[in-house]
Amino acid sequence: MQEIELKFLLTKSELRHVSSKMRKLRDRGARNKPDLLRTIYFDTDAHDLATQGTALRLRQKGHSWEQTVKVKRAGGAVFVSDEFTTPVPSGEIRLEEIPEPSVREALMRLCATAPLAPIAETIIERRAQIVRETDGSAVEIALDDGEIHAGNRTAELREVEFELMSGSRRALYACARRLVGHCGLSISQLTKAERGYRLASGLEIDDTITPRHAFAIPVRAQDTTEEAAHAILRECFLQILVNGRVVCHSDDPEGPHQLRIGLRRLRTALSAFSEPLASPQLDHLKDEARWLGQVVGELRDLDVTINDILEPEQAAFPDEPGFATLATSLRNSGDVARRTVRATLMGERAQAFVFDLAEFTETRGWLSPNDLAQTARLAEPLAPFAKRALDGRLTHVRKRSKGIAKLSIEARHILRKELKKMRYTAEFFAPVFDKKRTGRFIKKVKAFQELFGDLNDLSVAQEILMGASAPCRTDPAAQRATGLIIGRRLARSEDAWEGAQTALTTFRRSETFWG
Repeated sequence: MQEIELKFLLTKSELRHVSSKMRKLRDRGARNKPDLLRTIYFDTDAHDLATQGTALRLRQKGHSWEQTVKVKRAGGAVFVSDEFTTPVPSGEIRLEEIPEPSVREALMRLCATAPLAPIAETIIERRAQIVRETDGSAVEIALDDGEIHAGNRTAELREVEFELMSGSRRALYACARRLVGHCGLSISQLTKAERGYRLASGLEIDDTITPRHAFAIPVRAQDTTEEAAHAILRECFLQILVNGRVVCHSDDPEGPHQLRIGLRRLRTALSAFSEPLASPQLDHLKDEARWLGQVVGELRDLDVTINDILEPEQAAFPDEPGFATLATSLRNSGDVARRTVRATLMGERAQAFVFDLAEFTETRGWLSPNDLAQTARLAEPLAPFAKRALDGRLTHVRKRSKGIAKLSIEARHILRKELKKMRYTAEFFAPVFDKKRTGRFIKKVKAFQELFGDLNDLSVAQEILMGASAPCRTDPAAQRATGLIIGRRLARSEDAWEGAQTALTTFRRSETFWG
C-alpha cells in the first residue's frame, strides 16, 4: 500500500499542547492509553538499502512483532512511500515473508552477499487516533515521544505525524493546521529511519546548523509543465525550510545568504510558471517571499559589509584606528538584525508562509476550477514551455542592458538582478537541453554575476556606511575608515564595470542553448 505522511518536529511544550488538542478531538469513550513501540532498523554495513531509498524494520507492539519495508517515492513537504507489512511472530527478519514479489526478490538478492545488521532503534510512546475531515477524508494523527538509539549514542525525538488513510492530501494540511497552527519551519524532511542513520553516522538527528545550497532538479524533457513546476517548487521549499532553521539556530552568515537565495529562486520559479499555475495563492506566495526576502536581506547585507567589505579593508590598513570602532558598531547592528530576523522567522506570518508553500506545492494548490483552459497549460510538454520561459528572461536581460555604457548605479543593480533570474531559470530547465551548451551558458552568467559583485558591494557599502542610519557618523576616525572603504570599492567597481560591459555586449549576441 502507499503511505502518505506529513510530519512536524515538536518541542516538549509543543508536544503537551498538541496532546491537549488531540484530547479535544477524541470521541467520547475512546481510549486514551498510549502504545509503547520498539522499532529496530536494519541494513547492510554499506547501508545499501538506505542508498536505494528503502527502510527495513521490525516493530514490537505489546507481545506482537511485525516486519515492514518502506520504499520512499518522494520526500520534502510530504512523505510518499510504498509500504509492505507482515506479522513475524518470531521477532526476526523474514525477507521471504515480504508480500510484494519485486521488493522481496530485490532484497533477498542484495542480502545474499551482504548480511543485515541493526542500524538504529527507537523507543516511542505513541498516542494515535483517526479523525474525519469535512470532505470525508480520514487522517490518522500519531503523537510520538521517545528516543533514538544507535551504538552508544542517544537522542530525544518528539514529532507528530499526519497519515492520510483515505481521501485528499488537502486533508493532511487541514488537520495539521488545527493541531500545530502555522508551524511551517517545524515541518520534518527526515523519516525516523533517516534520523537513525544520521545518529549512527555520528551526526545530529536534525541538521539545523548546516546551510543548504540549491540542489540540481531532476526534471526531464518528457515531463509535463506541471510535473516540472512541482519538482522545482519542492526544491525551493526545502532550501527555504532548512536555511530558515539554520538562521534560527546558528550565527553562520551562510544561513541568511542561502535563505535569501532560496526565496529569490522561489520568486523566479513562481514568475516562470505564472501562467500555468495562475491562482490567488501563487500571487500571495510571491508577495510573502518578497516580504521575507527584504527582512532577511537586511541581515545578509550587514554580514556582507562586515565579512566581505570591512574586514578585508581593515586588514589592508591595520594601523587605521577607525576600522575597530566601525567594526564594533556594525557587529552590534548585525546582532540586532539577527534577533529581528529570528523573531520574524518564528513569528506567525513567516511560519504560515512556509506552511502555505508546502501545501501549495504538495496539494496542487494552483488548480482553479473556473479556469477551463488550465488543464491544457499544465499538461503542455516541458520543452516548449521552458524555451518560452528562457526567452522571456533573456528579453528582460537584453532590455535592461541597452545603452549599457550609460547605465546608472541603480540601473546596473537592476541588471544584476535580471542576470540572477536568468541564471536560476537556466538552472531550473538545464536537464531538458544539451548538457555542454547549457553548462557554458550558465558559466557565462555566473561570471557576469561575479563582475557585478563589486558593483553590488559598493551599493551595499554606500547604503549601510553612508545612509541615514550610518554608524559612527560623529566619529572622525570611523568616517575616515568609511571614506577608505567607499573610495577603494568605487575604484574596483569601475574596473569591474568595464569588463562587464565588454562581456555583456558579447553575451547579447551569443547563441542560446535552447535554440
